[in-house]
Amino acid sequence: MAVRWIVLYLLAGCVMVPVAAQTTSSHVSGQWLVENAFIRLILHPDAGTFSVLDKRCGYLWRQPEGVKIPIRNAQAIQGGVRFETDLLLGEGKKSTLLVTMHIPPKSAEIRITAEAMQPDSPFPGMLFLAPLILDTPQGALAVADYCNGHLYPLDARPFPARWLTLDRLDMPVVGLVDMEKGFGYALIVDTPDDGVLECKHYRVGERELAAPQVGWWGQKGGFAYPRRIVYHFIAQGGYVAVAKAYRAYAKERGLLVTLREKAKRNSNLRKLF
Repeated sequence: MAVRWIVLYLLAGCVMVPVAAQTTSSHVSGQWLVENAFIRLILHPDAGTFSVLDKRCGYLWRQPEGVKIPIRNAQAIQGGVRFETDLLLGEGKKSTLLVTMHIPPKSAEIRITAEAMQPDSPFPGMLFLAPLILDTPQGALAVADYCNGHLYPLDARPFPARWLTLDRLDMPVVGLVDMEKGFGYALIVDTPDDGVLECKHYRVGERELAAPQVGWWGQKGGFAYPRRIVYHFIAQGGYVAVAKAYRAYAKERGLLVTLREKAKRNSNLRKLF
C-alpha cells in the first residue's frame, strides 16, 4: 500500500511540473510559423502579408486586404523569422530592408526590427508594415496626446487622429481595443525618434475602419539606424491593459520613474498629490 501511494505521489508530481516556456519556428505549407503558449505569428510569403493568432481569446489579427509587400529569403532564427523586403519611398523609389520578427518565450508580444540593406543610400522617409486590423463593432483607438487620454471609435469619419507625430504623443504607444470584450494590442514604437503614426481607414467588408501604421523619417538623409516596433497583445482588460503593458515595457527598460520616487529628490512634488 505504501509503495502504491509513493508511486501515485511521484506521478502527481510529474503532472504538476510546468512545461518550460519556449518559442518555436517552423515552415509549414509555404508559411512560416513562430509561436509560444500565447500567440502564433503566421508569415505568408506568397501573399506578402502576416497575421497573428491570439490563442487566449481566439482572435486572428489580419492586415488589410489588397495590401502586400515582397517577402524574400525568409529563414527561421532563434525565436523568430527574418526576411528581406522592399518598401516604397515615393517617386518610384524603394528601400530594401532586412526585417526580423521575434517572439519572446514568456510574453504575448512580437518585436520587429527593420535594418536597411544599404544604410548610406538616400532615405527621405516611409511607412512601415501595414497595420493589423480590429474588425469588431466596438473597436477603438486608445491614445495619450496633449496630456490627455482619448478613445476614438475606429469607424469615426473623419478620423480625429489621422496623423500623429511621436513628439506630439505623451508616450510612444497607441492601443487598438475591443471595448466590449477587452482584447486588443498595444503598438509601441521602440525607436520613436523620427517617428510618425498614420491612422487611416481601410475597407473591411461593408465597413471602413481605422488602424495605426508606423512610419519614420530619415536621419541626415539616410536610414541611419535600426528601427523597432513592438506589438503587445492583450486578451482582456481593454485600454487599462494597454496602459499596463506600456508601463511594464518602460520599467523593463529603466524608463519608469514614479512620482513617489521623484518626490524623494524634490519634496515639493508632494504638493501635487
